[in-house]
Amino acid sequence: FPVTIDLAIRYAIVEQGTMNNSVLVNGVLQANDRQVAILQTRASGFVQRVYGHAVGDIISQGSPIADISIPEWTGEQTEFLAVLRTGDRSLIQASKQRLQLLGIPQDVIHRVERTHKIQSNITLSAPVSGFIDSLDVRSGMALGMGQTLVSIKGFNPIWLEAAVPETQIAAIKRGGNVEAIFAAFTKTVTGKVIDILPTLDTTSRTIKVRIELPNADGQLKPGMFASVKLSSNPQSSLVIPEQAVIRTGTRNIVLVAQEQGRFEPVTVQLGQSDGNRVAILQGLKVGQKIVISGQFLIDSEANLQGVLDNLNNGKSVTPPPAMQATTYQSVGKVEKITPNEITISHQAIVGSYRDWEKIGRAHV
Repeated sequence: FPVTIDLAIRYAIVEQGTMNNSVLVNGVLQANDRQVAILQTRASGFVQRVYGHAVGDIISQGSPIADISIPEWTGEQTEFLAVLRTGDRSLIQASKQRLQLLGIPQDVIHRVERTHKIQSNITLSAPVSGFIDSLDVRSGMALGMGQTLVSIKGFNPIWLEAAVPETQIAAIKRGGNVEAIFAAFTKTVTGKVIDILPTLDTTSRTIKVRIELPNADGQLKPGMFASVKLSSNPQSSLVIPEQAVIRTGTRNIVLVAQEQGRFEPVTVQLGQSDGNRVAILQGLKVGQKIVISGQFLIDSEANLQGVLDNLNNGKSVTPPPAMQATTYQSVGKVEKITPNEITISHQAIVGSYRDWEKIGRAHV
């Protein structure tokens, strides 16, 4: 922002700019709950063989879990073979549908039809790739109808859940781009927002945002922490320095500089802030000169509280003569320049004691 300095009062110009709506938060990896698979028995039987898996093992789709024997299915397969020998296509199709309704897997039915042999043992395989979340199957154990043998949770893509403060949730949209950095890796993983959960945590005042990240190599593990940068589409708006805003608790005020040393307090509607700049949705215009530092001087000399009380009447206020523009002359030397002030050593300044006191308080 172009900045000018009048004594200890600093000014800036209202500009049209683009706000970076990025939000920085932390997140935790979660299993993909849309890729959960559960294997259950459709009839009573026995476990003939297991394949040595344990809870937490990563398995791929189609990996064998256990071989089971279900006596009830053996009798049904015998009847199906008898129907196959008739050659009646309508009867064969009806018999297939009956086997499917009984819970016999489709691949077992095709195998019986192709080999004309009863499949006494049936191999249960993983329907999805992921990790074993629970496992309750042992060799030789009896199985009851509807018993859960194993549950598998997928992790490609994997979910990242980030807690976003409610004051910043408006900048987050479904489909928005996300960058995640993990302590275990030097690379940045990119993903997208797939959902914004509907509930607010009343303790932390945050809303969970669900993010989908690719995880084909399986390096990302549930429970890992990540630094998350959520971005939304940049929007053009009026922007001013953050320090120009006076927050009273009930409204937001900006002091606009007028001619002949006058100041007009204006109520503004604030938009997104990046910590240094804030967007103005209503109240200001491009090119206006506003006060960004030294409001305390106006407060002490022009009774800022009284100024704010006149806002409803749309009045502008002229500070006392001591604060109006007055020219003083002296000879001095610039000793130090910082981003916020200039230090000058100078000879005596001609003027009244009151005038000299004001200048001293202005740190010129």
